[in-house]
Formats: sequence, C-alpha cells, structure tokens
Amino acid sequence: MSWVGRRGGPMKVGDLVKIQDVSRSPTDVRQCGVILEDYPCPPSMQQDVKVQVMWQNGVIGLIHVRRLEIVSEDKELSDDQLEHVRGGMSQSTFSYWRAEFLNDSR
Repeated sequence: MSWVGRRGGPMKVGDLVKIQDVSRSPTDVRQCGVILEDYPCPPSMQQDVKVQVMWQNGVIGLIHVRRLEIVSEDKELSDDQLEHVRGGMSQSTFSYWRAEFLNDSR
C-alpha cells in the first residue's frame, strides 16, 4: 500500500522520510527515519493516515503522512553498490576503511 505525503509523492513501507513540520517543538529531535508499517483508516479519513517510523535515534513512533516527505524510496542496491557494503565493523575499523576507500576513489 502507498500513501501521499506532504509534497504529493507516494510513500510506502521501507522509504526513508524526513519530517516537514515547521511548527514542531524545538525539543523534537526527529529529523529522518524509515517507514516500518502503516495504520489503515477508513476512506473518509484518508487525510489522517498514520505510519510507524523508526527515527534516526532508534525511537519508533506514529506520525501523520502529511507531515512527511520522501528522502529516498526503498530500492534494491545494484551489484556495484553491494560490493561496497560493509557490516559488523567497529567504528575505528570503519573509519580506516572509509578513508582508504575514499582515497582510492580519487
């Protein structure tokens, strides 16, 4: 299922989104997150569609889709992109790998 966000773009589970609500509290640290699940509502309430989002700080919460904008749609990585995926590294190991990778790319 997909929904329409603040700028009219369709959203779906797995999309990276950012919050676009200028009237939010200054203490609100939510900036971007991934849509985890939708909460369907009757057709008469389509303006009130909420989705569950895991925010950049790991907190999971509900938010109206009209307050969100898509940053990146959920798409599969290409084979070339997968060649550069690294997991399970410590931060220091990753920092070293990143520096080497960026220097080799130039």
